[in-house]
Amino acid sequence: VSPATRLLEKRRQMFEVQEALNSQKEEFARREDAFRRREEALRRKDIELQESLIKFNKFLQENESKRNRAQKRYADEKKQRELKELEFNKLNEQYNQKLIEEQG
Repeated sequence: VSPATRLLEKRRQMFEVQEALNSQKEEFARREDAFRRREEALRRKDIELQESLIKFNKFLQENESKRNRAQKRYADEKKQRELKELEFNKLNEQYNQKLIEEQG
């Protein structure tokens, strides 16, 4: 085999290796791009999830606050009703006592 033929064969092999390398670079670039897109989508999804969690937490806090206010209002109204009942019973007793005194 002549040196010129060996040189051509080496150039052909070098070209094939370069083509394979270029193909691998393109594949790597495609995969890297797909990875970046996937990573960005996951990042957006994570942000959406965090925002949703913040909104839900705020909702729970507002509900807890409303529940506490309602319980306090209920306790206050119950106490007021009990006081009114005591006052009514006292006045009723005084009224009945007056009737007995007037009749007796």
